[in-house]
Amino acid sequence: MHHQLINALVILCRLSTCGLRVIRVSRRPRDLRNLRLVPVGFNGGWYHNVPVGRSTAWEVFGRRRNAPLMDPRGHHDFWVELQETLSTHSTGDGRPPIEGRRVMDIGPAEGLFTLLALSAGAARVEIVHPDNVLLRRFKRVMTLSGNHDRVGVNVGLFPKVGANVVAQCDVILVLGVVYHAMDCEAFVEPLLAAKKPICWEFMYALTEPREFDPRVHDDSRSGLFSRRWLENRVTMAGHEIRQCDRYNARCGEPGYLSPHAVAGGWSRAAFVSLPLRA
Repeated sequence: MHHQLINALVILCRLSTCGLRVIRVSRRPRDLRNLRLVPVGFNGGWYHNVPVGRSTAWEVFGRRRNAPLMDPRGHHDFWVELQETLSTHSTGDGRPPIEGRRVMDIGPAEGLFTLLALSAGAARVEIVHPDNVLLRRFKRVMTLSGNHDRVGVNVGLFPKVGANVVAQCDVILVLGVVYHAMDCEAFVEPLLAAKKPICWEFMYALTEPREFDPRVHDDSRSGLFSRRWLENRVTMAGHEIRQCDRYNARCGEPGYLSPHAVAGGWSRAAFVSLPLRA
C-alpha cells in the first residue's frame, strides 16, 4: 500500500509538470477496473478518449501505436462535419440525418462514434467488430453509459458478418476501417449495393501506390491504400461523393496527424457518399 501511494503521487507530479489539468482525483471505480483508464485531460498518444458512466474523472484510453490525430478535439469536430454533410441528403421527413435512424457502425473500437450517434438521437446502432479486447471494452462502455439496450452487436469480420444487416440500416459509418480489409472489393460491395448514405474515413498513400490490389490487400501495409480507387469505386456504384473539406484540410496541416503518418508518406481523408436518385 505504501509503495502504491508513492507511485500514485509520482504519476500526479508528472502529470502536473506536463501542464495537464487533473479534474478530480478519486479512486478508480471497481466496475471500471478492466478498462484502460486515464484521468480526463491526458491525451498524449491518444486515439479515442471515451467518457464512461457518470464520472468526469476517467476516460477509456484507446491508445494506438500510430495515434492518428494529435488534437483531442479532432474526432468531435469531424463528427459535426459528418452530420452537416449528411444533412445535404434529403430524407423526406425533415428530421436531422441521425435522429430516429438506425445506424450501422463497422469497426467501432471503443465506441466513440457509436456514442456520438446515440447522442445525436439514433434509434439504434448496429455494430460489427471481431471478438477481441476492443469489443470487450466496447461492451463495457455501452453498459456503463446506459446504452447497451440500444446497440446490436454482430461479432466477426465484415462482410462475412453483418452484410445482411446493412439493408436494415439508414446510415452507415465506415470510419478508419476500410483500409484494413484484406479484400477491399468484397468489403465495399454490399455497402454500396444497399444504396444508403455512407460516411467513409480512411488512411491512404499520398503517392498513388502502384502495387495496390483491392482484391488482395496487405493489411500490415495499410498505408498503401488507394484513395483514388475508393472514390472511383463509389462513383461507379451510382453514389455522389461529398468531401469533408474541413477534416481533409486539417489532415494536411503540420502537426495534425502523427509524426508516424508524415514519415510514412500517408494521410487521412473522409467523405460522405450519397446514392443518386433514380
